[in-house]
Amino acid sequence: MQRFEQLLQFEELNHVLDSIRLPSENVRVVLDNVYQDYSDADDVAKHLGRGATLIVNKIHQSSAKIHRVVDAVAAYYRSTAVANLYLSQKGVGGFGVHYDAHDVFILQVQGSKRWKIHPPTTPHPLFDMKRHDRDGPALAPYFDLLLRPGEVLYIPRGHWHCASAETGTSMHLTVGVNAPTGIDFLKWLADELVDDESWRRPLFADNPEALIALVESLGSRLRDQDFPETFWKDRSAGLIMGGRFRLPYQLAADHFIEFPVAMMVSKRPALSYVAHSGAGLEIFFHGKVLELDGAASSFVNAVEASGNIALSLGAELRFGLSRTAFEKLIRQLIAEGYIQLQSCTK
Repeated sequence: MQRFEQLLQFEELNHVLDSIRLPSENVRVVLDNVYQDYSDADDVAKHLGRGATLIVNKIHQSSAKIHRVVDAVAAYYRSTAVANLYLSQKGVGGFGVHYDAHDVFILQVQGSKRWKIHPPTTPHPLFDMKRHDRDGPALAPYFDLLLRPGEVLYIPRGHWHCASAETGTSMHLTVGVNAPTGIDFLKWLADELVDDESWRRPLFADNPEALIALVESLGSRLRDQDFPETFWKDRSAGLIMGGRFRLPYQLAADHFIEFPVAMMVSKRPALSYVAHSGAGLEIFFHGKVLELDGAASSFVNAVEASGNIALSLGAELRFGLSRTAFEKLIRQLIAEGYIQLQSCTK
């Protein structure tokens, strides 16, 4: 089995499609660069019988395996990522040459597909730019290659591209990600400045000195060495990756973790950071803040440092906690999704 075939087989794809109420914005059918209308599964099947391309948007929301791939990309970029599936057929056109306003990773799952990539005409385009180039590529393709099962192709945003299944049916995943830009930093900075009273004062055209003073004060702020670190920390902690549920550990019953036991726990979020404040601490992850008593510091620091911790009877002493407080902390951190239970033995 090729390395990406394990991500999605036709049986699993059928299950995903059967679980979606049609018509849906997440299920699209394209033939010769035109979206086809449909009302139910029979209509989709008819279009596919004519050679149309099937697109399943946000397929990672229906597949834990694909979701893990998306989370890995999101963690690297410190940005949200999305996976879409494309099922194309030989000799029938899907989309024509175009570019995307985000970076794209192509994971060839089954079959093969020929890709042609042209240089950008608008470097590093953003989705909300006032003007987008629609005239097509100005230069010949610099990349023309058949992508085979198990291979990956990276297409930077703004690079014109098109693809075709020349040798048979092709199934591939695209993982799209919006890499942070200077514009994102400025938007983040604007949110930070909301708490500064001087930036909330009204500006008037007959007092240009006020705006000049703000610009000068901004320069000194930007020279603060903590700004870059804070920006990346906030982006990391704001990402929501993986599932939101940790059943059965979120239930009121606590018998799903029996103490005393030997267990292995690991840090669950790929990205997090800890801030110590007064007698307590705060863990920023998954778009939320978890506030804990300072007594949890030793254990949380150990999790952040190693990622995996083996716990056995008496482990509470290692972290300066009572047995009751230790069990309560472990249950809370698992239920909140900060750590996960890897193994457990009585």
